[in-house]
Amino acid sequence: MALSGDGTMLATGARDGAVALWETGDPARPRRLAALTGHTGRSVRAVAFAPDGRTLATADFEGTVILWDLTDRARPRRLAPSLTGSGIGVAHLLFSGDGRTLVVSGARGATFWDLRDTGRPRRRAKALDQQNVLNVWRVHDDRVLALVAGSGAASSTRSPLPEPTVVVSDSEGVFLQAASEEPSATDPFGDPGDPNGARLWDVTDPSHARQLGQALLGHEQEVGGAVMSPAGDLLVTSDLKGTAILWDLKDRNHARRLGEPLTPHAGDQVLAMALTPSADIMATAGADGNVLLWDLGDRARPRQLGTALAKNLEGAQEVAFSTDGELLATAGIHGDVVLWDLQPTYDVRDHLDRTACLAAGGGLDSDEWARYLSTPGYRNTCPD
Repeated sequence: MALSGDGTMLATGARDGAVALWETGDPARPRRLAALTGHTGRSVRAVAFAPDGRTLATADFEGTVILWDLTDRARPRRLAPSLTGSGIGVAHLLFSGDGRTLVVSGARGATFWDLRDTGRPRRRAKALDQQNVLNVWRVHDDRVLALVAGSGAASSTRSPLPEPTVVVSDSEGVFLQAASEEPSATDPFGDPGDPNGARLWDVTDPSHARQLGQALLGHEQEVGGAVMSPAGDLLVTSDLKGTAILWDLKDRNHARRLGEPLTPHAGDQVLAMALTPSADIMATAGADGNVLLWDLGDRARPRQLGTALAKNLEGAQEVAFSTDGELLATAGIHGDVVLWDLQPTYDVRDHLDRTACLAAGGGLDSDEWARYLSTPGYRNTCPD
């Protein structure tokens, strides 16, 4: 699932290979624009809009990527040929800021495609070959970050794996990579990764790739998901046990863990996470079927905002924010999508004192203050 940059379109993929395109200019009255057909592989798992909203990329599990011309939104046109060769398990698509490059990533690494001529796309580079890339991001300094699956914990039974091989041509970017062994014939996704955790690599100059900082440790089980702030200064990783860890990446040579591990869904696996553009609110979708909102005003002490959002038919498995952070889309297992207006959430968070006074029916009087509080000096906390 993905929202266009201006928030006026939403695209969803389904298990049967179908793609639906929606008009969301008025979130209270979404309108279906078109059904896009053409995928023959299992499950469309990734969709992405180009920054200008005129091109949509969709990818199925088998690794086929289709480009769609959205110049006429009511009549999307398939652009030939399909992009193939990325391998099975494609999970994410990412356009460059100018829309001329598309990164296709998943269980077999990250493939860069040159889309300057969308009618004749050209494979530009392959990076992190045979690595299980969990996610890729384009951050504000125009670098690209990618997280490769890893255990996240030091191991006493296995030695650190060899240094990874970065295969690139002239692509620019920064990659967070954990070395892994060759995938086995029985496990299509290969080894979980370096037992000593994920690693941050800078490949802005492909001929001089260098590792940044130390491995990220802290999870008890394999890291299965990750989300990053648009500024590239915050990374959140989640494992199969349902634990999430926040990392400060302001200095990418010294990634720093923030606070204690978070268990958003009481131990149930976190299926998806998303951050608002300002990274002050995070949404998590759990195997318990709920979507939770988290206030990250203090990143070392996240706190839940309000109650669970649970309107999808059988729980949500994808979440996405609009670029202004005021709209949240949650998608269910059956392709159903719910749109949420977050402005009331911002109002409550920004005016907690006023909200508390309204909920409590007023503040303490002087006698109640003396009885319940040890702080000297009465103060009217809920003035009229």
